[in-house]
Amino acid sequence: MRIFSFLLIALAILVSAPVAVEAKGNMAKKVYRLEPLILGDGEENDFAVSRKEVKLETGKYYVLPVTAKGFKEYRLEAPDFFQNIWVSQVVVEDLEVHTTKIHAMEFDDQGTMDLWFIAIKPGTYKWAIEDFEEKGMTGTFVVE
Repeated sequence: MRIFSFLLIALAILVSAPVAVEAKGNMAKKVYRLEPLILGDGEENDFAVSRKEVKLETGKYYVLPVTAKGFKEYRLEAPDFFQNIWVSQVVVEDLEVHTTKIHAMEFDDQGTMDLWFIAIKPGTYKWAIEDFEEKGMTGTFVVE
């Protein structure tokens, strides 16, 4: 009984002990520029997508240009991905929105939005263009 009590107390101390977490350096110092995700081809195919998969690594600071070249309204949705990244800013034509979270990126016209972020949690996250999934406007963000 004494050994059990001792083990229980030792376990309680270990579980309640603070864990030291240390990040070395500034994760947002070096920016990794990704190839753009282009929606529509600007000519004949409003449902073209330039890439289906975007590969990322946790802890790296990225800028992902998302460009609408088609003549449709596009709403990029990736709820699980957006919940597992830290957003620094979204830039549109040198105008910056500083935030930590976003829900979607919507284009009412042609243009580019740059998403600046750090990937936090590994996983495979689906993205889709609302209402155009059946047209093939889907893909994944793969965070390792």
